[in-house]
Amino acid sequence: MATAGLAGPGERADVSKRLSGAEGVTACTQALAGETDEIRKVQLTLARAIHHIEAKEYQPALDDAQSIPTVAGAKAADFGFQHSLLLSSLELQAYALVYLKRPAEAEATALKMADIAPYDVITQERAQRFIGLTRELTPSKKAYFERAATITPSGALYYAHAYLWIGDYRTAAALYQAVLDRIDGFKNDKTPPVPQPSLEAGRAVALALAGDFAESNAIAADTRKLIDALMQNGQGARWQNVVNSAEEDLDFQAIAAEFAAGKVAQARTEFAARSRWTATLASEVADLTERLRKGAPASALTGALARDPESIRSDSLSAWAGALTSAADTDKNLLYSAIRPLTSMDQYSHWNDDIRDTSDSPFLPSKTGKETYTGDFVFMKRANGIAAGEALLMHCALLAKARGKAGFVLDPYRPRLDAAIVRFGNPGDPGMPPSVFIDAATVIAALSAQFPDPAVKAAGR
Repeated sequence: MATAGLAGPGERADVSKRLSGAEGVTACTQALAGETDEIRKVQLTLARAIHHIEAKEYQPALDDAQSIPTVAGAKAADFGFQHSLLLSSLELQAYALVYLKRPAEAEATALKMADIAPYDVITQERAQRFIGLTRELTPSKKAYFERAATITPSGALYYAHAYLWIGDYRTAAALYQAVLDRIDGFKNDKTPPVPQPSLEAGRAVALALAGDFAESNAIAADTRKLIDALMQNGQGARWQNVVNSAEEDLDFQAIAAEFAAGKVAQARTEFAARSRWTATLASEVADLTERLRKGAPASALTGALARDPESIRSDSLSAWAGALTSAADTDKNLLYSAIRPLTSMDQYSHWNDDIRDTSDSPFLPSKTGKETYTGDFVFMKRANGIAAGEALLMHCALLAKARGKAGFVLDPYRPRLDAAIVRFGNPGDPGMPPSVFIDAATVIAALSAQFPDPAVKAAGR
């Protein structure tokens, strides 16, 4: 699965011309002393928070990011501010909290950010970076994933991983299946389907840990055949990373099957033969490690089996946090990309003339019969940033309603915010499992404030 740069590359300014660390903090502080415009003060305060991070002053960075609503004054209540610079504040708070080694608070802050703009796909993707710093599946985290699974390219996979962390392997396997079903629904006779050995292998592992070995073994066997075919026709090199990940998962599944079949010593030996499992998810590795270690003689606790299961879990979560801070330290533009341009309602009213035209949609290119996709291609002409992404979802919801359908699903291989391939239908239709289905009425209700119905507005309702 690919996000295909949906979130964009972020700001790409000339880093050499920007002050950094303590010098940047001083410059921003001096500029703030003479500034009277609230929005400019907000932007300078956000920049100073980033400079504090560069200087490894993480608590002052958090303080600056948390002060943004106060700095904004009355403008903090504006819709545009809340859907842009307030989100920037929360994103930088989350980064500061990760640096301060407060992952649960960072995750909660990211969830708050996601809830403010629930159909802003970019914000949902940015929040996803932090939602995985803890193993618990809280109600707010579950609500986030239920939404992200439908509108972000990889949301359903992260949702499956969240269930793996709490040991609910059957639900995780069902979510893997939903991802595969959605992809299958967009297949077209004119183009070969993209192979999915990694997803299939992941489903086999989840089912094995759930104890459903009849289905798990059958999926594993089919996936091995798929990998063999890829290697024989030369595609294996193209998908090498995917193949490698899938093969490790299949080896892991085979060991789980051996253990369940009573071949305990053999399973322990094969598991311990690796110094570390690197592709299989840590939550699953920790679980099987725990099962294999129970009652094992000390002589068997070697290699991967020597690791304490709880350490596997905690090390994985620490690595997730470390990856976030390492990326921010390495890419000097990453934190600056969190500072969004100020949004206004004008960016949403930009779409009002056409977004409700469902009888002759200006955003559906005419079909020629030569299309290499299944469904409808929606392209929001005159794109204008974040608002275009929400306009696309609103227009699709209105189209679904006009066609007498409950909603739609999006092709997860979505290259741009202002374009997507969509299929309209009802939950449970082929290729439309409920966990990845977008309910039209819910979207319309959520986005009607941004895109009001002219008839309702004219009537004063």
